[in-house]
Amino acid sequence: MAEIKCKLEKSQGMTVPSVCRNGGLALLWKDSLLVKVQTYSPRHIDAIIAKDDRNKKWRFIKFYGHPKTRKREESWRLLVNLSPRSELPWVCMGDFNEISHRGEKEGGGERPEWQIRAFSSAINKSKLRDMGFVGPEFTWSRRLGARGWVRERLDRALVSTNWASLLPQVRLYNVASCSSDHNMLILKALRPKSRNKRRQRLFRFEAMWIKEEECDGVVKEAWERGRILMGRKIASLTKKLQWLECLLGGGANMEEIHATKVELNKLLMAKEEMWKQRLRNCWLKLGDRNTTFFHEKASKRHQRNTITRLLDSNGNWQDEEHIMGHIFVEYFQELFTSSCLTVSEELLEAIHPKVTESSNLC
Repeated sequence: MAEIKCKLEKSQGMTVPSVCRNGGLALLWKDSLLVKVQTYSPRHIDAIIAKDDRNKKWRFIKFYGHPKTRKREESWRLLVNLSPRSELPWVCMGDFNEISHRGEKEGGGERPEWQIRAFSSAINKSKLRDMGFVGPEFTWSRRLGARGWVRERLDRALVSTNWASLLPQVRLYNVASCSSDHNMLILKALRPKSRNKRRQRLFRFEAMWIKEEECDGVVKEAWERGRILMGRKIASLTKKLQWLECLLGGGANMEEIHATKVELNKLLMAKEEMWKQRLRNCWLKLGDRNTTFFHEKASKRHQRNTITRLLDSNGNWQDEEHIMGHIFVEYFQELFTSSCLTVSEELLEAIHPKVTESSNLC
């Protein structure tokens, strides 16, 4: 774990060991954060977090629902019991091993209704709500042999109302992963788009390309078509994987997802070799793909007073610009439009006229 901390640039943290092959939790953080762990168990880590402004505190709970259905109720009792322990805004995030409605499952056997209701009831009792997500609809998938694939949304973030008000710019991103059957959950704030144009990078030969059988052909083709950058290939495959995960489909789509993950894995392994060659150090070992450790970026962004999303009349969050425009128009039209207006005679008689009849004749 000490090595992982260094590579993730997180100097502080705590871990809860797994039970047999199930579970195992880790919470890592930077020195710039003030984190106080309140309680922990094989199913949760409860911590209070503060950054620069120590008065702006909030609560983060890493949660892992019991993998066995017959013991799932224990997890829901834990969730409900954690709720009243602090008045701070809080978010509960992790793998709950359960769905909240039938639309969050595709393929496989049908989930019992009582099981779904138990999870939804625990969320309501805890005074939390699903904060939604950006990205693929499902966060977990598995091949069932001849029966095809099963996909479910098991991972999520539940937030209190005051947490959503405290950090309205934060979104949860479901990011497809090629090395796990679960997608990654990334909780981060929206950032303004940069208008600065990037400089065109210089071409440099990479020694790792020699290991590929197609190297000779690629070099010859490169002389004709121009340079081929691995970063663009990885970005393209990552975008393709994210797009495939968002599609609704059967086994054929899942097979394509599996093939894309295999291809992306090969490129990521090659990228390791590239950074190992460039940096000439011993930090990177085979199997470690955290190349962001070698990409130190310390650029400060100017915060802008922007409205990133709006709650429409149906209670749904909207972040499309044209939809937000319609919400603004509808709101102010309703605000400044009179409905069922009645003016009593007594009120009219109490008003003293300022314009006389002679003034109207002029």
